[in-house]
Amino acid sequence: MRLNENVHPTFKGDFLESLHLEGIFSVVDFLSQEVPKITELSDLSEEDVDALRLCLFSKYAPQATTALDRLCPAGSIRSGVASLDQLLGGEGFLTGRIYEVFGLPGSGKTQLALSLLAECVLCAAKQSNAIYFDAKNDFFVSRLQEIIEERKSGDAASSNALDKIRVKRVHSFDDLLNALFLVNGIIDSAGSVCGDDIDRFWFRLRLVVVDNVASLVLPELQTEGDGIKRVFARVESLVGQLQKLAEERNVCVLVVNNATLRSLSGAAAETLHRPSLGKVFSNAADVRLQIGRVDEQNRTTSARNIRVDKGVRMAVDASCKVSVTKRGLDE
Repeated sequence: MRLNENVHPTFKGDFLESLHLEGIFSVVDFLSQEVPKITELSDLSEEDVDALRLCLFSKYAPQATTALDRLCPAGSIRSGVASLDQLLGGEGFLTGRIYEVFGLPGSGKTQLALSLLAECVLCAAKQSNAIYFDAKNDFFVSRLQEIIEERKSGDAASSNALDKIRVKRVHSFDDLLNALFLVNGIIDSAGSVCGDDIDRFWFRLRLVVVDNVASLVLPELQTEGDGIKRVFARVESLVGQLQKLAEERNVCVLVVNNATLRSLSGAAAETLHRPSLGKVFSNAADVRLQIGRVDEQNRTTSARNIRVDKGVRMAVDASCKVSVTKRGLDE
């Protein structure tokens, strides 16, 4: 559909001419552009551009999720650590995928999650928002603010970045499952609402963090008999909601998991670290990372090792060294 006043009254005069000079002739061309670029070509604010985009989605994309999937190119969220981004293929954490990071207590799992949150909301060009599901009731906004302060450039206020992150405490497996259903439902409705009736936060959602899934699922596994089957079925439902966010909403999903120790007997006896939930959650992630101290006997060391345990077109067992500093994860 070619842009004109029949498409929307905004597409006329100098604005329409400016779009044409940039090679933007159709609705698809327009929706493929970043919001800051459109504001530069017009007198519209970012809020006005968001509202215009939502109206176009509503009018010309009945299946809003399919339109988002096709019109929004797959992006990435850098970790802020070059060696980690390189380990993941060079682009960091990709939207459209589910990542799982597991490790022992104090290994740096949450530091990785907070670092990714900071990088997501500090990228001004992508105008990205994030949600953090806190299942351990230990989210410290002061630590996240410290990481943002250390990573931000210029005089930007950290409060502006914090405004792009919503934190939801979940106290049970049902809390998390219901919250994910709600998020997917809100995004579904976003494609059919115009003007001031829509919370624009959801239109720019690019990262969802669940920290920590084991805290919610393990208590459920204490049941016996048919209760275990019900837990497996509900975990499948959870995975389905996460996959919907990743694949249909073009969101990067990071799930934090604990690790268990597994001893191997024989001549070459050793102890392996494996994800806590075993087969219950084994097929959920596209990419699984293990994080741990370089020296597990030294509890004060800041050095960490991150290893690829599973990955799409990745070298399994490839690893990189990082450290935990005021910036979160660092070189």
